[in-house]
Amino acid sequence: MKPFPCTILTLIWIGHLVFYHFNQITILIIVFISGLRKLNASLFLASLAVCDTFTLLCQTGIRLSEYFTNFHLAQFIYTNIWACRFYDYIYHSAFVVGSWFMVAVTKERFIAVIFPHKAKVLCTRTITTIEIIIITIVLIGVNSIHFFVSEVQTTIYYGIELT
Repeated sequence: MKPFPCTILTLIWIGHLVFYHFNQITILIIVFISGLRKLNASLFLASLAVCDTFTLLCQTGIRLSEYFTNFHLAQFIYTNIWACRFYDYIYHSAFVVGSWFMVAVTKERFIAVIFPHKAKVLCTRTITTIEIIIITIVLIGVNSIHFFVSEVQTTIYYGIELT
């Protein structure tokens, strides 16, 4: 039994996935080919695009893989404790890291507006790179808790009981 009996719902999922990835790739091409690559925000946008892609693939990849291959990836993830923990870890890490990248961009814009003369010292490309690395390492470390607290629960997924 396929998880998407409705073809309209399937087309919406596929359209969303293709359109979203097309937008992410377009953003990366525009940022790195044009003169925008010299801006500090381009590093944040590229990092945010990677995090958003992981988040989207975690959400839609399971359902689309089931539809096209008839392999119940969700059943494997939700019944295997280590697969469940790894999935929770990747999804939550990408989601939280992407959110904090937006906070860092906001902080940088705030400094540029409120303290325009100090912005040339406080908002350099080196500091931006260090911020991205620190945010990523700290939040990946914080989200490692998912390896210890995620548990497999009995649930019903598209009419299949997962235990």
